[in-house]
Amino acid sequence: MSDDNQSVTSESVGKAGLSNWAVSDSGLSVTYDCGGFTGGGQFVAAVAALADRRNHHPDLSLSYPGHVTVVTLSHDVGKLTDRDLGLATAIERLAGEDGYSAVTD
Repeated sequence: MSDDNQSVTSESVGKAGLSNWAVSDSGLSVTYDCGGFTGGGQFVAAVAALADRRNHHPDLSLSYPGHVTVVTLSHDVGKLTDRDLGLATAIERLAGEDGYSAVTD
């Protein structure tokens, strides 16, 4: 996709290898198990730094016992865009490097 504001669909999320991420009206989301509360805090800090570098910021939530929920949505256009897909891909890569896995039902 070449247009940064082009809509992202469940199909494009799957094609990007983000099978653990969910698409909803509130955005593109995932929850990671970071192995403990300290690990979760460190992951939140790493995601925040990544988001600052990209100038695209997700909502982050840290809860006991170390679960971090990430929700990204392009608020300026009110929908999911390639910016969200790119950020999610980078976060997924970061989680994998840190050994964190998605919490699945």
